[in-house]
Amino acid sequence: RYFIIAGNVLQNLSGNGMQFEYAGYQSVARVQDNIIQQTNGFGMSIRYRDSVIVSGNTIDGGNNGGIEIQYTNAALISGNSVLNQSSNGIQLYNVDDATVTGCSVQNNNSWGIRLNRTNAVVENNEIIGNNNGGVYVNTDFENPVTDTLRYNTITNNGSYGIRNENYARVTAQYNDLYGHSNYDFYNESSTWEELDARYNWWGEETTAEMDAGGNPKDIAKIYDYFDDNSLGFVNYGGWLDASGGEPTAVSATGTVLFTDSDGSEVLTYLEGEDLYVEVEDADRNEDESVSEVITLMVSSQTETGGETLTLIETGPSTGTFMGGMSFEEASANSGDGVLQVARGDELTAAYLDPADDFGNEVTITDVAYYRVTLKSGPLTESETWSPDGSPYLVTGDVTVASDQALTIEPGVEVRFTELSDDQGGGQDANRAE
Repeated sequence: RYFIIAGNVLQNLSGNGMQFEYAGYQSVARVQDNIIQQTNGFGMSIRYRDSVIVSGNTIDGGNNGGIEIQYTNAALISGNSVLNQSSNGIQLYNVDDATVTGCSVQNNNSWGIRLNRTNAVVENNEIIGNNNGGVYVNTDFENPVTDTLRYNTITNNGSYGIRNENYARVTAQYNDLYGHSNYDFYNESSTWEELDARYNWWGEETTAEMDAGGNPKDIAKIYDYFDDNSLGFVNYGGWLDASGGEPTAVSATGTVLFTDSDGSEVLTYLEGEDLYVEVEDADRNEDESVSEVITLMVSSQTETGGETLTLIETGPSTGTFMGGMSFEEASANSGDGVLQVARGDELTAAYLDPADDFGNEVTITDVAYYRVTLKSGPLTESETWSPDGSPYLVTGDVTVASDQALTIEPGVEVRFTELSDDQGGGQDANRAE
C-alpha cells in the first residue's frame, strides 16, 4: 500500500498532527508540502513502515516533537523546516537506513536531531539554536549502527553540538561545529578507540587552540580520551581554516592490511601460501611520475624480531603499496628474508607512518594468523574438531542443529575473534558464539 499526504494545513490540534502506525512493513508513506502548526503531540509520528519520504513540510510549534519515525526500514527526510517544538526536532528510532538532508531544525527545546539505534546519513542541514544540543547519537551493544554527519551547520545550540553515547560511533566531517556552552563534540563512549571528526570548522577560538600546536591534545570544546582515559579519542585532525574552507593538514594516517596476492584481506594463511601486505598512505606518494618504495616489519610468535618487507607502489601516484614474503616452519633466522613460523602463530605487520592526521610519526599494525582453522556459520553435518586442525578460530556464530553434534577432542585449542561476529546474529550480534 502507498499513502500520499500532501498540501495540507493543520493547526491548533489537541493530539498529533499526523500519525501513521501499524500498517505493516509492506506499506510506503509519502508526506510532503504540509504545514503543521501548534499541535499538542508530535507534528508527525510514523511507525512500522517499509519506507517513508517526508519532504518539504513545515512543522512549527507544538508540545512534543516535530518528526518522529520508528521501526521503519528506510526513511528519506528532506527539505523540511522543524521549528519551536517543546521536545526534539527530528527523532529517529530503530530505522535501518535513514537520510536527513536539507532540513532547517531550529529553536527546539530538546535536541535538534536525536538518533537511537538508527543508521543515518545527516547532511546539508541547518541545526541551530536547539536547547539541549544539536545532534544526539546513541545505540546499544545488540544494535550496531553507522551514523555520518557531514556538511551541516551545527552551531549555537545549548550544551552540546554533537553527543555520542554508549555503542554509537558517529563520523562527523566538513561541518560547521561551534558555539555550544559545554562541548562542541562530547564523546561518552568507551567502546571505540577513535571517532572520526576530521575536517570540521570549529570556530575561531577552538581553531586558534588547535593551531597553537602540540596536537593531538586536550581541546576545551571536545570531551574525549583527554578528559577521561576510558573514553575514545575524537580525531579532530585536518581541521578547516574557515567555514567551507580547506583542511589545515595535508597528511593522513595510513592503513596496513595482511592480504593475498590480489590484495584481498586475509585472516589466516594456509601451508604453502605466501604472505602479502598492503599499505595505503597517500602521503608516501611523493613523486607522481614513478612507483615508489616503502618498507615495514612483519613478525610472528616464532620470529619475534621480524623481517623487513619491501613494498612497491602499485602504480605512479596510487598511494597503495604491496609486497610479499614466504613462510618457513622452522626456528627463527633473522634477516634471511623469510618469516619463520609455527602452526597457529599470530602474525603482525607494523608500518611506521612518518606523518599521521596531525603530522606525527606513528606505528600502524595489523594482525593475521598462520594455519589456523576458521569456523563460522551453521554446520552442514556433524563435525569433530581434532588436534590435526587445531587451533580453531571462531569468527562468527557456529550453529549446531538439533540433529547434529559438534565434538571437540581433548587438546584442541579454540580461539574467538574479539568483539566481532561475521554472522551478525545469535544472542550477541557483536561476539562470536
